[in-house]
Formats: sequence, structure tokens, C-alpha cells
Amino acid sequence: MIYIERGPNVHSYTFHLTRDNAAEDAPLENLVLSLLPDGTYKELLITYHFTLQEKQILANGGSVDTKGKLTVEELHPGTYNGGLVGKSDISCEWIEESYFTSCSEGQHFNGELPKTQGGPCKADQPSTTVTVVIHRCKALPATTGLGDDGTGGGGGPFGGSGGNNNGTPTIPNLPLPNIPCKKIKKLLANPKTIAIIDDLKKHLAKGASAGEKGWRDNKMEEPTETTQNSDHKVHFGDPSTMNGGYHTHQGTGVNIFSATDVATLIEVARYQAIGDASNGYMGVVAPGGIHYVMYFNGNQDNLPAYGTYTIDKLDNWNNEQWKQYLDIIGDNTISINQKLEQILFSTLEKMGLENKINLQKIEDNKIFMVNQNLEGTITTVPCNN
Repeated sequence: MIYIERGPNVHSYTFHLTRDNAAEDAPLENLVLSLLPDGTYKELLITYHFTLQEKQILANGGSVDTKGKLTVEELHPGTYNGGLVGKSDISCEWIEESYFTSCSEGQHFNGELPKTQGGPCKADQPSTTVTVVIHRCKALPATTGLGDDGTGGGGGPFGGSGGNNNGTPTIPNLPLPNIPCKKIKKLLANPKTIAIIDDLKKHLAKGASAGEKGWRDNKMEEPTETTQNSDHKVHFGDPSTMNGGYHTHQGTGVNIFSATDVATLIEVARYQAIGDASNGYMGVVAPGGIHYVMYFNGNQDNLPAYGTYTIDKLDNWNNEQWKQYLDIIGDNTISINQKLEQILFSTLEKMGLENKINLQKIEDNKIFMVNQNLEGTITTVPCNN
């Protein structure tokens, strides 16, 4: 539930509505209760028509412009699934406006981006867009049918205490069974994970000649080291017995997840408990403080069919990663992390996994969700919750 207060007499509650067997690309539905002057609540069903990528941005703590992407229906008081409020001789429409909150330090008020996204705001909670839906009505002339627009027959917008001129403030409510930021914080606080990461960082210090090293996070026993390691590969073994895995990239290749790493994650996710495919994870550390973790974003029904990723396909995608790395490495307009992230997102798209992987970056002991925007650029959102 999201509670928003806008002045002493205006507040709203926003609830997420869940429908059984809803498709992944189904509209997002929220029930919004908005306080009325008599102490009762107006009930609104707000439906957002977001793309999968926009849902991913919301789920990772980002903000999405809702302009032109929502519809509003007013429900009968006291019911969530009753009919709509009856029509009368009034022509009404819901219009959409928005305003910005102030950042948590009271320095920014116009949606300024945080430092992590190239903006000026250093606050833990940056200025955020709040959508306001306003019900505006005009009386219809006696000779005008409800099918006409009713704009020429007099009667300005209805006002007064019952007109709800302040509007209803709301923010899209899109909860996940496992919030990515909370999940990664729990993982990184686990003593087993701390010991694994510490060991891998010590291994990195030995240099490229030491080859890659990995650890299995086993379901039924303590973590074990991977076997059959080589300069650019570790062998995790049976994915059905794993919660996840961590390994190094030694700095002589592309220092982010390879197509092979992604395919391993998919198999680890496949063998999680039913409904918990998103608990499977894969982590990588590399020279220069590079540290990423990825999770599958979905359930077993969303996984690629077993056998989708053949050795030949994976080798081809890995080779394409290296070629892309050579092409982009000289671009001084973006950071090394952004270069690596662009390469990974490109690989995920080729593997049919666009918007199906949650990517997280750990930098200077801080955690960031890494998102690819609709135009292909990369933004990071700090995990402050």
C-alpha cells in the first residue's frame, strides 16, 4: 500500500490489484482510495498500460512518465468489483496532471536526477513525480445528447467542496514477490557470501595467470569451490543442487557476465522451488572493483525451454561480446561499467531475455539496480530501501 498526503485535507491510499493467471504484459491495476470532505473515500480503479521495460524500471525503484498511459474509472462506494458510477446529465472526464515531491534534503523540487543517474541531487530520496487524476465535469445543454461533447452549452467546471478540485494523488503500485534490493542486501549480508567474495578478491590479486575461480552456493551443504576451471571459464556442475554461484573474471576478457554465465543462471533458476525461480542468482567480481549480481526476473513459466542454449550458440554470443568490447572500449564518453553493461544487455536481447534479468552493481559498498532505458542508455538506481 502507498500512502500520499497532499495538504491537511487530501490524502490517498493506493493498493495493487492482483488477477489470477495474469499475463506478464497485462496492464497494471491499482485501487486508489481518496479522502472526501465528508470523511468517506472516493474509489478509483486506475489502469496503467506500461511496457515490460517500464514495469522493470518501476520494480527496480525507477520512475516512469505516466502521461497518456492510464485510464481511470470511478467505482461505487464500498465495492472493488461493482459497476461504475451511474451516468447523469453531466459530461465528465478524468484528466491527468502531475507534480514533483521535494528530495529528502529539501534541495530539489523539479524531478532532478540523483547523482547516480548523472544529476545534481545527493539526497537518499530524490524528487519524485506524483500523478494526480482530476474529475472535471460540465453540465450538458437540455438539447445535447450524452453522445455529444457537451462543451457548447454553458456550465463551467464544477467546483465547491464536493468537486474534488485538489485531485487524487497516486504513484503506480507494482510490488514484486521478492524486492530485488532487499534480496541482494540479504545475500551480501550472509556470512557465507561474505567469505566467498573475500576469497575471490584474494584470488584476483594473483593476476590473470591464476585463471578464473568460482564457488557454488549449495542447497544442502556448505559452499564448495568449482572444478575444471580455466583462464576464461569455471564449471559449476549440477545446477539442480545450487542456490547460485559466484566467480571471477581475471581482466583478460569481458569483465561482466558472459552468455555462458547467463545460461548457467537460467538452469539454476529452473531448479529452484516452484514459484521461486527468481531466487537463483549468479555473481561476478573482476579487477578494478567490478562486482555484479544477476537474478532471473520471473517464474518457471517464463524460463526458456530446456536445451534452448546450445554450445554453438553460447560460443557465438561470447565471441560477439568480445568483438563488441573491442569496438566500444575506446569510447571515453561513458564509464567502463556502462560499456560492460551495454554489452550484457545486448547479449540478453540476443538470448531472448530482454527485461527478464535483474542486474545489480556493487560499487564502494553501495548497491545499485542497473536499468536499460527505452532508448538503450543505461541508468542506475541506488538501493536505499
